[in-house]
Amino acid sequence: MRYFTLVLLFCTAVKPAQTYAESLHGYVNNSPDTLVRQLGTVTKTSTREVRVNTSEPAGNRKYYSGRSLNQLLSENAAIYFKNYGNGHLSSVSYRGTSAAQNDLLWNGIRLNNPSLGQVDFSLYAVNGMQQVSVSTAAVTGNVGAAIYLHSFSHADSAFNLQGSTTLGSFGTARAEMMMQYGNGKIMGVSSCNYICSQNNYRFINTYKPGRPVERLSNARVNILNVMQQFVYEIRPQHRIGFDIWLTDAQRQIPPVISKPHSRELQRDYSMRTQMRWYGKLRRANLQLVSAWLHDVIDYHNPDIYLRSISTMQAWRNLLSVKYDIGSNLFLQAIGEFDAERAKVPAYGGIKVRYIHRWSAVINYKNNERFHVSFTARQALFNRWFSPFSPLLTLQYHFINHRHYMHWRIIASRNFRYPTLNDWYWTPGGNPALKPEKSWDGQSGIHYTIQDNHEQLKFDLEANGYVRYVNNWILWLSNGNFWEPRNVKSVLARGAETRLKINFDKNNWHYSNTVAYQFTRATNLTSVTPNDQSAGKQLIYTPLHTFSAITHIAYKKYFIRFVVNATGKVFVTTDNSQSLNGFTLLDTEIGKDVNIGRSEMGIAIKLLNITDRQYQSVLQRPMPGRSVEVTLRYNITP
Repeated sequence: MRYFTLVLLFCTAVKPAQTYAESLHGYVNNSPDTLVRQLGTVTKTSTREVRVNTSEPAGNRKYYSGRSLNQLLSENAAIYFKNYGNGHLSSVSYRGTSAAQNDLLWNGIRLNNPSLGQVDFSLYAVNGMQQVSVSTAAVTGNVGAAIYLHSFSHADSAFNLQGSTTLGSFGTARAEMMMQYGNGKIMGVSSCNYICSQNNYRFINTYKPGRPVERLSNARVNILNVMQQFVYEIRPQHRIGFDIWLTDAQRQIPPVISKPHSRELQRDYSMRTQMRWYGKLRRANLQLVSAWLHDVIDYHNPDIYLRSISTMQAWRNLLSVKYDIGSNLFLQAIGEFDAERAKVPAYGGIKVRYIHRWSAVINYKNNERFHVSFTARQALFNRWFSPFSPLLTLQYHFINHRHYMHWRIIASRNFRYPTLNDWYWTPGGNPALKPEKSWDGQSGIHYTIQDNHEQLKFDLEANGYVRYVNNWILWLSNGNFWEPRNVKSVLARGAETRLKINFDKNNWHYSNTVAYQFTRATNLTSVTPNDQSAGKQLIYTPLHTFSAITHIAYKKYFIRFVVNATGKVFVTTDNSQSLNGFTLLDTEIGKDVNIGRSEMGIAIKLLNITDRQYQSVLQRPMPGRSVEVTLRYNITP
């Protein structure tokens, strides 16, 4: 019945519609520091939100067919993910933060698991989203970054059908489709993404004598994402939207390479529904979003006769009112209310908590060049008030003919409250935990030069940051069981650069994007008397990450090269053990054919060309060399 419902939801598309490239306005676009990837183009900046021509070949949606959210971000923004295997658990580590210190938001609504506090990014498909953006500043009541997923928000009239089918090594198959339709007043977007893989790839077992070559076992994955979106334009500047997003993942959990076998299984089921309303009343812009999130994690380990079913629900709401006072002065008020409920076997019962958040924003522009913004934030978790969290942003713009320069400085205080696991896990939960607190500062410059006559564009960004986190929550053993404590203080600092060049002439197109991140994140305190972690780099935090994408196209032929490099990461807090760094090289070559207004294409992609043997998590081998063949279509009557 569940699968019948998924198919029924996806097959409701019967009316004509149209694609569009308008970005969502409102609260989610007020983040002061964003990396942006609009689906239909690729744009990344850490100092402002940029929109570029959606026909830019290097950023076309088709090159990301079937990609999960973690693959998209690691390729385009050099963000490091801890990957447990192809299609398996993937958690983010950005600027020295832990997985629970970063938020994933869908139209401003937090998707983090209430119990774990983090997100498995391999479960999220991006083909049904209009835009993905990353705020490098802590703007959501957490101490790390915020990754935004933006749904379609306007109603147009036309029809468009996009999709792809991919077959690859290790028994991998992917299929995705997105259909947009409407009549000018109402618009629907139906999307579906499915991936399955045996993941029976070869790896070198370094834990056995002679380093034999073995195949990964018990690693099959099946992940299905289905999304249905509707947008209804009540009248000009007043729109209402409804979204439902279903995810069903069934994954075997492979053994670590030092273990002979495993029969562990896990099923993740999620249902996310959301109502959105956007309106404008005279000088006021209003946004209201209400979402119901339902997650089930069903874990089964036959070897120890264990089966654990955890069910989490959250009702999350957002109200934003932005008012134009005049004289270049804007005021904004933001209110959020969350109700979280979890039924987890280790809790010994059902646990519930309520969260209120309030923010007030003042924006002032004295001219087109200078802009200042101040945000005051406060939250209430059950009966405890959060630390007061201000945020100050100063910006300066300079435009001179072909030249554009943007400078920004940001300072903020932030916090993160414990998760339900931190509070209620039995044994070990600690209701007396304090919230994590952080002070952040960052500054960056963005410079662009564009020669329209030569069709050349040069784009350069450079940013530096520092972050101090106190009361860092860490699970420690007390001799009998593990329990969370506020024990660490962490200082993170680093720099990020990005260079992009675009050149078009006659039937040729060339683009090259290079991104580099340097992250130095050290623990400042000793956790135990014999602890040697003070002054050492945090585990699973690479000092260097690098990504580069080169795209060359002639008429309808194209070739792409993607490079991802990650420095070594330490796996022990005293930095005595580490995983080697690695460089991955992928290439894709293909051809597109126009059939009227529609387009068909075929591409062959080689992944990990050098057959690099690597791990991003200790004892969790990743795939070697592989090949994929993709057929794509884009139908517009």
